[in-house]
Amino acid sequence: MAFHLLYHLCFIVLALLPCSTMAQTSKNISLGSSLTAQNDDNSSCPSPSGEFAFGFRQIEKDGFLLAIWFDKIPEKTIVWSANRDSLVPQGSKVELTSGGQFVLNDAKGSQIWSANSPSTGVSYAAMLDTGNFVLANRNSTNLWESFDQPTDTMLPTQSLQQSGKLFARYTVTNYSTGRFMFSLQPDGNLRLYTTNFPQDSANFAYWSVKNTEIGFQVIFNQSGLIYLTSQNGTILNTISVNPIATQDFYQRSTLDYDGVLRHYVYPKRSTSGEMWPMAWSTSSFIPPNISLSIVEKVGSGGCGFNTLYRVDNTCACPNGYSFIDPNDELKGCKQDFVPQSCNAPADDFDFDEWPNTNFPGLDYEQFQGMAEDRCRQSCLEDCFCAVAISNIYRECYKKGLPFVNGTIDSSTHGTKALVKFRKHNSISKKKEDSTLIIVGSVLLSSLGILNFILPLITYVVVSRMYSRKAVAVPPNYQGMNLKYFTYEELKEATNEFKEELGRGTSATVFRGVLACDEGKCVAVKILDAKQV
Repeated sequence: MAFHLLYHLCFIVLALLPCSTMAQTSKNISLGSSLTAQNDDNSSCPSPSGEFAFGFRQIEKDGFLLAIWFDKIPEKTIVWSANRDSLVPQGSKVELTSGGQFVLNDAKGSQIWSANSPSTGVSYAAMLDTGNFVLANRNSTNLWESFDQPTDTMLPTQSLQQSGKLFARYTVTNYSTGRFMFSLQPDGNLRLYTTNFPQDSANFAYWSVKNTEIGFQVIFNQSGLIYLTSQNGTILNTISVNPIATQDFYQRSTLDYDGVLRHYVYPKRSTSGEMWPMAWSTSSFIPPNISLSIVEKVGSGGCGFNTLYRVDNTCACPNGYSFIDPNDELKGCKQDFVPQSCNAPADDFDFDEWPNTNFPGLDYEQFQGMAEDRCRQSCLEDCFCAVAISNIYRECYKKGLPFVNGTIDSSTHGTKALVKFRKHNSISKKKEDSTLIIVGSVLLSSLGILNFILPLITYVVVSRMYSRKAVAVPPNYQGMNLKYFTYEELKEATNEFKEELGRGTSATVFRGVLACDEGKCVAVKILDAKQV
């Protein structure tokens, strides 16, 4: 009993430590300063201790993100970013102008983001050791700070006010706004929501704090405690109850891409604690089981349409389905077979069985007192049925496409999901048949064209060869005495056959002179008409 009292007393003392007591040192960034996105160390500005840095981080090969990150650990974990939905190209510049405006321009000088700070009064900027980047006036009063504009992470000494939100990133490597939100609503209710993606409006609350008093702010204090307080400072709910010293551990509370809010710790030194590896470890998290928490009537569930959410927080497609985009599993799964026809027998279909699996919600038919075999047959004969759920209570639930909220968990013992699929992959076969038909058609068409063209080519070639042999005989063959003359040429050479040299029984011979052959005299023999 004494131990419990001591624990609660320590917790209260730790929780009430004010966030503002930490002395802040900073290296001021003067007006007119700028950073340019490039692949070197000149693209960032560290905090005085070097634990945090502000500047440009290259995200793979896609571009740069203006961000704040843990700078002393190998992972360089990002905790805040500006303009998170659009990476900027190399050569982009963030500048604190001489007029005190904090702006991000692309490589061409076009403004793409600016801090929502007062138009006047900013004297300098600073990257603080808390991980907070601030714009301050000459009295060191913060006029704008990144802690008031969180993305997906809270840090020690940071608080979330009413209407404050954290939005999960889309995937592990994609920092754009994702599908989950942690929100302290204007009415003081603290909730985790799925969002109406790609919009950022709240869709379905899958975790919430039930309080009799109105929540005023969420505090992440220097002792590593995260809790919700009322306006008078009363602790209404604890989100992370494991006190961990910030002087020994880097800490962050991040709404991850899978919808889980996790409190992470990372030892600053290898001697900080034997139970903690030199890496990010989860100290606590909410909700306790994300796969069973998301049961929404509208939306794509935890993994997307037509998917199953495994216990290891990964997504899977049932047999007969595949990811729409293997590089983005959250887009869901698509059918790889021709859907069942309502006018055809169901012999070509079977079920992919998933024990300890459920797709809660969105049933279009429910049956009581129905065994699994009857439930199976009912879905098999129903062309609208894509999934049947059968359980030990002899209940049967039928679902159409797309099916959502698929969860695999041992707590659903006795519940089996039957996902219908076609026994033979008709879409693949159809594609193969279509390919063969196309190839065959092209070959037949080509053969038909060749059968027409080849005889034509043969005729033209042979005709030309014959024409050259019969008509276009060269006037002079080298090394031979034979010459070819036309009738007109012979008539001219004999002066119209005037000088007769002799006459025989079948021909008459005339004297001729060849002008084309240096005036040589020749005898021209003309056959009698009856010999021709």
